[in-house]
Amino acid sequence: MMNQENYVNVNDLHKQGWTIGEIAEETGWHRTTVSKYLKAGPPAARSTEALVMTDQWRSRITSMLEAYPRLLAVSVHNKLRAEGFDGSYPTVVRAVRDIRGPRFTAAKAVSVPIYTAPGDEAQFDFCDVSGWAGRFGWNVNLVVFGMILSWSRWRVWWFTTSEDRHHTCNTSKVCDGSSASPAATRRGLAAHELLARM
Repeated sequence: MMNQENYVNVNDLHKQGWTIGEIAEETGWHRTTVSKYLKAGPPAARSTEALVMTDQWRSRITSMLEAYPRLLAVSVHNKLRAEGFDGSYPTVVRAVRDIRGPRFTAAKAVSVPIYTAPGDEAQFDFCDVSGWAGRFGWNVNLVVFGMILSWSRWRVWWFTTSEDRHHTCNTSKVCDGSSASPAATRRGLAAHELLARM
């Protein structure tokens, strides 16, 4: 379909005395298209969309978001529709983003997975869970040793009453359940994952 700019170019060439065939060759339009537009005149002006997001609706959205800051745009749209708004959902989404900004923000810290070859590395940690055990009536010093093989993500949790050398060396039994012992270990990651799941 020819737009207003294309029509003006075609009409100017026609007024300069060019034939329809010459105009078609110059502009790349088909001869019948050029002929049709020269006979019918310029293309119809594009209709302008009625403004549906008026100041009234924008202030209503603002008041809703002030009362309920985590309100979803779909809920805002449903409430506005019930009040007589006839705009589309994307219109409401644009207005909500303009007023509130994006709903989800970037993470505060970056987490990067550690990729290792099989048997290269394991992550481990001790964590005091005496308080957690006390909720079940176990009034003893309770420590959990957690280990994750970095490549296979094989996990194990070993509960013990001490972090001394004897108990730490006993944790080597933990690797007996896996296919291989890791070449290196990294402390500080595994046991906190256990606590997060409790």
